[in-house]
Amino acid sequence: MTSVLAVYVGESMKANLEVAIERGVWGCPVPQQMQLRAGDFVMFGGGVPGGPRQTGNRPTAADGSELDVDRSWFSRSAGFIVLGHVTSTWFEDDAPIWDSPDRFTHRFTFDLIERFENVLLEPNVNLSAEGSRALRRSGLVKQQGGLQCQGFGEGGLHLVSGGAVTDDADLVDPAEFQGDLEVPGTRAARAEQAELRRRLLARDGRCALCARTLPDELLVAAHIKKRSECTDDEKRDLDNVAMLACKLGCDAFFEYGYFLVGENGSVVINKKSDPASRYESLLADVVGRQCLAHTPESEPYFSWHRKAHG
Repeated sequence: MTSVLAVYVGESMKANLEVAIERGVWGCPVPQQMQLRAGDFVMFGGGVPGGPRQTGNRPTAADGSELDVDRSWFSRSAGFIVLGHVTSTWFEDDAPIWDSPDRFTHRFTFDLIERFENVLLEPNVNLSAEGSRALRRSGLVKQQGGLQCQGFGEGGLHLVSGGAVTDDADLVDPAEFQGDLEVPGTRAARAEQAELRRRLLARDGRCALCARTLPDELLVAAHIKKRSECTDDEKRDLDNVAMLACKLGCDAFFEYGYFLVGENGSVVINKKSDPASRYESLLADVVGRQCLAHTPESEPYFSWHRKAHG
């Protein structure tokens, strides 16, 4: 049975979650005992009034007595739920990703499936009782990896009307992507992301920056030009707007502009980035290599990256 990792995200961690979604990796500060494997799911949730400890005013029953903690929790809604498809087991990596003194070195990778807003926590409406309760309990433990539960209702992961999410969610035929980029309503999923990743993996399977051949779960579909800055046409330019970058450092170093790809396709250290000079020894194996993703068609996106970090 597929397992689901539930992670309650407090207000102080919401920015980290957005980075995690952008980069496709989540991390914890301490080792986790729970098992996790590719094919499982992760559910991030937060924005519950009163938080997981349910401090403050609790709902009352008809006789005026306070409801117990679970019933209080079940009577509320989560401001957001983010569902992801796990693509790796736990691994250790200290490459800088989050703007935090803690590196969150115990990590796993995932692909975004969907985002939801205002999700009822009442059992068997959007979540099973087990799934809803696991989300609350994950916010009560010190380890930020959350808890595992087995599914969210009959037949799969029922989060909204529309049925279960399966292992084939979001996959489309490898033709030009013409679907909606942002799904309207209460969800805003990167609808093209699964096809983008699949297409890049089928093309080469190597990190475009260090040229290492690595397991799929250690490679991310990294936008060369920041996706939020792309036009809809650029987002649909799946053959050129992104590249495979490894999660062993290349993805983070490129994302933050520690190194750039020049007009000739060569990887160079960003002399205007002070952190780059401090990590020069780590960048040495990559600098001078020819970026595998650099072509005349992708150069405009690399040009944007150089200007953004120059």
